[in-house]
Amino acid sequence: LTSYNKDSMSPSWPLSKCGASHGGLGGWCQATGRNTTLMGPTFDSTEWPVLPGPGGHSDYVNGNNVYYGQRGAGVVRLFIAGDAVMDGSLQAKATAQSNFTGGGAGGSVLLSCHKLTGSGTFSARGADGYVYSPDEGKSSSHHGGAGGGGRIAVHYDTEAQPALLTFTFITSGGKGHCNGLYTGNGKHG
Repeated sequence: LTSYNKDSMSPSWPLSKCGASHGGLGGWCQATGRNTTLMGPTFDSTEWPVLPGPGGHSDYVNGNNVYYGQRGAGVVRLFIAGDAVMDGSLQAKATAQSNFTGGGAGGSVLLSCHKLTGSGTFSARGADGYVYSPDEGKSSSHHGGAGGGGRIAVHYDTEAQPALLTFTFITSGGKGHCNGLYTGNGKHG
């Protein structure tokens, strides 16, 4: 990898209020149209993901107020020598939207164990892009694209594993906003 996001050490950095990419592409924002080069490319291993999700972009300055893009999600890595019971959740979800920004990308969840049982949730969801509330009456030019989904990988001994797994995996991108419509959505990781 040759270049890294200045905030998250990921090799992708979006521009012009676009959402960040990781496993899935970030969403475009209305100011940029559908130019996918501005979101940054997808990256990281699908089998052994190890990188965090990049933050979304913001280019908004109002007087002395500078609005920075949302942070991307981090990394959850568990290497368990024995069996694992997963009835809760493992999450590397990007943060909620902040003013005038594109959404951060979902991070990485990696679990390796002998046998996995339970009915939990694995999530590496991208964040929603910023949107004004209808009563603010301001320009939609500050809406942001959504963050792309992250990466999830689970490794186990297939001979020891029960036949049916009942887990939920979420790598969806967030919702982007443009002129009050859900556009510029992030893509699945």
